[in-house]
Amino acid sequence: MLSPTSMLETEASVKISLGEALRLGCVFQTDHRWGGAIETRWSKDGLSLPYQEELLLISNVTSEDEGSYSCVVTSPLDSATQDWEVAVVDPAFITHFTDYRLVLVGSSVSLPCLASGLPTPTISWVRESGLLQEEVTPGPEGSLHWPAVTKEESGRYRCQASNSAGTDTKAAELVVAAHTARLQEEEVIVERDAGQIGRASCRERV
Repeated sequence: MLSPTSMLETEASVKISLGEALRLGCVFQTDHRWGGAIETRWSKDGLSLPYQEELLLISNVTSEDEGSYSCVVTSPLDSATQDWEVAVVDPAFITHFTDYRLVLVGSSVSLPCLASGLPTPTISWVRESGLLQEEVTPGPEGSLHWPAVTKEESGRYRCQASNSAGTDTKAAELVVAAHTARLQEEEVIVERDAGQIGRASCRERV
């Protein structure tokens, strides 16, 4: 009686970082009497791949390598299949950030925080105030924006970009300054006595 063909490994989910080497092994057992009559075929997302070896190797993984992989081992009598779900990940990394802004009261100001990664990172902001931390809602692109900033908005803000592969954090200092008072001096000529000219100064705060 011939032994049936079967797979020896059951791992079905693989998570791999961008740029690493992906190795999927089609490990099986079958009746030794079949000899060289065993055929191995690979497919990804239902499409055949040009591999017939028991080991599938992709040396430099990209986002396009993510998907569903299958290895089918066929003997003259039967076949066995092993499936994998491969997820390609890249830790969150903040790519555009400003760590210090000095602006005047009433100015329009933004604190940018753009990040890359797989899956797409989630951006969150926290305003630090002593031992307290207050969540701040970012705009659609992950940046904080004030159309007319007030002095009360001054402070330290922390941006965090995170996904399932990792987290990146950066802090920014926002300083909102009041407009500087300026003294404008205007000289006025006045009459003192008949035939004499006097001068007086008038200062105006603007």
